[in-house]
Amino acid sequence: MRGIRYVMRRDENPVWTLSIRSLVRKRHRLRFTDAGTWTFDTPFYSWQQFSGSLAGAPKLVGHVGPSKQIWLFGVEPNCETNDLLAAVALMHRNWWRW
Repeated sequence: MRGIRYVMRRDENPVWTLSIRSLVRKRHRLRFTDAGTWTFDTPFYSWQQFSGSLAGAPKLVGHVGPSKQIWLFGVEPNCETNDLLAAVALMHRNWWRW
């Protein structure tokens, strides 16, 4: 599948690339230029959780709610970066507007 891709740049250099990996926007892949690849399972239903894995190991868990404007999630402390949070915020923004 040829998906939608977003690139975040800093000083004109790519920091990460976020790609949507399914037609219903349930899976995302986040590739950092220097810090590995994340895979996100994002069902985005209020009764289900979303998750993010780095190199196959779960590192982020959360859920949408109590309203769909609010995401509650936790990230392992050694993985939390502003760049990761920016990518999660972009996924939320895109989902909210979809």
